[in-house]
Amino acid sequence: MSSRAPPFVLYVMATLRSSIGSVGSNSARMMDKPWNLSVMSTHFKQRKYRRFNLHYPVLVRFQHCHLAAEIETTSKNVSIGGLLLHASSEIPQHTAVNFVMTIQGGSVVRPIRITGEGKVVRVERGSREQEFAIAVQCLSPLTQIRQCLPAAS
Repeated sequence: MSSRAPPFVLYVMATLRSSIGSVGSNSARMMDKPWNLSVMSTHFKQRKYRRFNLHYPVLVRFQHCHLAAEIETTSKNVSIGGLLLHASSEIPQHTAVNFVMTIQGGSVVRPIRITGEGKVVRVERGSREQEFAIAVQCLSPLTQIRQCLPAAS
């Protein structure tokens, strides 16, 4: 491995070495050959916005089978481009949603409600029954969230 390689390349190669290096000596030798990173880059997507680990109640409204539905969820992380929710009910992927996140506690004197619209881009089943991680991509940036976050250090 060259010391002149960019940090991302070094990280990817180190990750691959540690994940397949224990398979056998042939696999370890394979890692010494150059890799086509354009193929591998599809597996390592760069995030567009910084994520913040914020755990607040989020009320989500959506249409399902021609009926209005509403579920209470909790945010796991939030960015100005979307949020990851923890829910006890599933929302189908590609569903359009409206949401209200209520920021409260800590230095917040009274609750702040942040509203948004988006679509469900990913749904993953959790380790327990009736547990889901739901990724929502916002239609427009959640710019109001900036005033609720501490300055990045």
